[in-house]
Amino acid sequence: DLYTTIAANLPQENECLVVPAFEWLHKSDYADAQLFELNKQQLIAKHKAGFVQPFQMDYFSAGHTATNFDKWMQIDGMDEQLYRVQYSHHYEPYIVVRNDDSLCAYDERFTGYGMNKIVHIAKLAIQKKFTFNVLCAGYIITLQHEKSNDFRRTLQSKTNNRRKWLRALFNTTMKEIKTGVVCDL
Repeated sequence: DLYTTIAANLPQENECLVVPAFEWLHKSDYADAQLFELNKQQLIAKHKAGFVQPFQMDYFSAGHTATNFDKWMQIDGMDEQLYRVQYSHHYEPYIVVRNDDSLCAYDERFTGYGMNKIVHIAKLAIQKKFTFNVLCAGYIITLQHEKSNDFRRTLQSKTNNRRKWLRALFNTTMKEIKTGVVCDL
């Protein structure tokens, strides 16, 4: 199970354990009682059949492309437990980290939907020099669901300035991160 796999590969200091994320594409298949019990090979078969894809590849591929899903699918997870990937701009994987002094706090200026995880990952990679190691034998999967009110307010509204404000805050924060101005707020 995923817990046991993570426990066997607990991250070291300044290391992120990346858990590959997938999404189920067809709501009509949600009745499948074994949806969340697929082993890696079964998940790969569902991917090849078009039922599953890496998380947000149609919507925001920059968030998860660095995980290198093609490589993940080629590794059986028995001989090789982890592989390293490089941080890339807008990367926002699901991670497991040590809860110690090397960890940055989330930036509290980011509320509601958008950019909070991207900024947190950037802080870890750029300021704290964390490495990213992908877990070969595990994954997480999500079902498609309604977009949250915050998502709609931020990204789908044409009548407010939240999206512009969020973009400006993100750009300012990334400059701060790259120049070492801010880590923990």
